Amino acid sequence: MAVVNNCTVQIKNLEDEAYNLGAVTGNPRGATAVDIKAGLDNLVIEAPTGAHIDPLPLAVIHSLFHDYFAFAHQSGLYNRQIRLWEMFSRVTSAEVRQIERGFFSRWLIPVYEVVFKTAVGQSPICALVIDGKVNTMDGFSYGGKTKNDPGKIYVELLRDFLLKVMKIQARLGANGVKGIFVVTPAPLQESLLAFIEKSTRAVDPVSRAESIMPAPVSAHINLLTYSHASAGEPIEIVLDYPKISRR
Repeated sequence: MAVVNNCTVQIKNLEDEAYNLGAVTGNPRGATAVDIKAGLDNLVIEAPTGAHIDPLPLAVIHSLFHDYFAFAHQSGLYNRQIRLWEMFSRVTSAEVRQIERGFFSRWLIPVYEVVFKTAVGQSPICALVIDGKVNTMDGFSYGGKTKNDPGKIYVELLRDFLLKVMKIQARLGANGVKGIFVVTPAPLQESLLAFIEKSTRAVDPVSRAESIMPAPVSAHINLLTYSHASAGEPIEIVLDYPKISRR
């Protein structure tokens, strides 16, 4: 079965009356780890019926809810990224699109854009997901950067992605993007980290935790890396920036 490159993943509560993420974000200081688990256990993430979707973007969607959301609460990061964190309770779908390149002839590259949507059409969360296969494509370059320097390729991909985020911000204003996630293969590329640190003016613990891109992006940005031992193994995704310890 062919891999579906573009699709919409549904995100909903299994039982509307049961404890959910809205209850957590409505009273974060009163919520416990047990409450977080109950809210996440009630969450259903559904790919289109019968579709064979690339496992990486789907794993990222699962990880942002089950790992980032819970970790941000446990570590206190949500205090610094509250505008982003509380939006997880309002998301109802995630649109996955694989990036194309080329002018006369279009061709797909193993890079995905994921836009999380609310029931009223807002786009509060976006993710750029870069598959490590991009580093092994013969003759591949992006923005003049060759595959021999993956960190610089990732920076160019992120620059292009941020231009698209700016268009969303211009169109939706206060109802636009609150947070961006950038997911790349492990190990963490220092040139990408340096770009994000410089862009967010990360000069102290507070500014690093907030990790806010300046206007006109004006959104929190988080850097994650993924790895798995071999094909068929679970994909492990970790938050690499900002680096926060559990409380």
